[in-house]
Amino acid sequence: MKKENGIFSSKRWSRVDRLIYLWRSRLIKRHLKDSKLICDLGCGENGYLLQELSREAQKCTGFDLTVDQASNNDKVKLFPAELNDPIKAPSQSFDAVLSLAVIEHLNNYDQHVKEAWRILKPNGLFLLTQQASVLVGFG
Repeated sequence: MKKENGIFSSKRWSRVDRLIYLWRSRLIKRHLKDSKLICDLGCGENGYLLQELSREAQKCTGFDLTVDQASNNDKVKLFPAELNDPIKAPSQSFDAVLSLAVIEHLNNYDQHVKEAWRILKPNGLFLLTQQASVLVGFG
């Protein structure tokens, strides 16, 4: 068996997790070709997607409730933040803002979306996804 390196070296990644991550990152990268300053609201503890996007972007910034700042480097900076509250970032500072499968975990949707728009540069790209409601359940 081949030894795995990088993001998939963690035992927490199942085969399904790996497949979903690769599929999502390919879809997202198509939309970010011209984005040099990227913010991910809900980047996860290690900012794996931002680490990958930083290969082509100038600077990537991530915010999440819990982050491992040991993952920070010259191009990627992760900051702890409560995503229901205002984000500590300057207005109009990012070419693209991502909020991927995050909003359904928040109590203050309006604040989250307002903050995304506030930190987004004019004519910037805001990518927001939500988990499919059919996964919530019925009954």
